[in-house]
Amino acid sequence: MINLPTPEDLKRYRKNCGLTQKELAEKASVSQALIARIETGTVDPSLSTLRRILEVLNETHQKELKAINVAVIEVITIQASDPLSKASKLMFDNGISQLPVCDANGHVIGAIKEKTISMKLIAKGTDILSKPITEIMVKEDALPMLPSSTSLRSVEDLLTQHGHSAVLLMDGGKIVGILTKADVIKTYLR
Repeated sequence: MINLPTPEDLKRYRKNCGLTQKELAEKASVSQALIARIETGTVDPSLSTLRRILEVLNETHQKELKAINVAVIEVITIQASDPLSKASKLMFDNGISQLPVCDANGHVIGAIKEKTISMKLIAKGTDILSKPITEIMVKEDALPMLPSSTSLRSVEDLLTQHGHSAVLLMDGGKIVGILTKADVIKTYLR
């Protein structure tokens, strides 16, 4: 069975796309009053009108959605001086595979990935777990840092075509979000 969006769904989709009722109405060639009545549930649109509205929302979503709107905002980081064991525990406890590494001032200086940790453990043994992260980090683990205003489409390109596992979203030199391939997939499943 096909589920049609509810009036509440349409309103939420419109707001997520950053559109006003007037902007959506203009793009879908309907009146703003009709959009308002559809969103309040006082009128049922025709199938062709609903299709036009959904097409506009889908196109806008693809073009206009900012990465920060779907990013994980509570970014887990680790200090460069922390032992590797702490990074491993944070990753395991939180179900994540990479951590941004910050200096004492909170500035990003790199990243550490579970792949690097596992390779180092296999090669050097458990003695490395007490070493500071800075001794284990490799430049290949660095995550791209982009402005928080970056479009989701640009981030998708970095993640899919350039093989990055995640990107950091920055504002004023501070991390304000992280976006992984899994986060992008979730966006399409909503």
